[in-house]
Amino acid sequence: KLGTWTTSNLEIITDDTTRIEVSASGEITLKNKVHIEGKVGIGVKNFQNDVDLTVAGPVRIQNKKFDTGTHPPTTGPYLSGDIVWNADPQPTGYVGWICVRPGSPGEWKAFGLIQN
Repeated sequence: KLGTWTTSNLEIITDDTTRIEVSASGEITLKNKVHIEGKVGIGVKNFQNDVDLTVAGPVRIQNKKFDTGTHPPTTGPYLSGDIVWNADPQPTGYVGWICVRPGSPGEWKAFGLIQN
């Protein structure tokens, strides 16, 4: 066991610098560069080995949200450039929808026509 007997944060230190910190509430902070060898799952218990990162919900990359659904969103805040990938693609349908005007839910346009 490694821990503290108080409500203080637990700090793992090298070179007089905190590298890993676990707060009294259980929040974990990894400082500086983090190298992970192997696969990572976020919000999942089991994930496939054919990808390096599995996430249970939407992700944001450089302030652009990526989600899945069967139609453009009808509720919720979205920004221009957010994408909803079609979870049930069909011939003559679309790969997904992109937000072209921010709002709740914003204005959405289909993209990526799927051939018949």
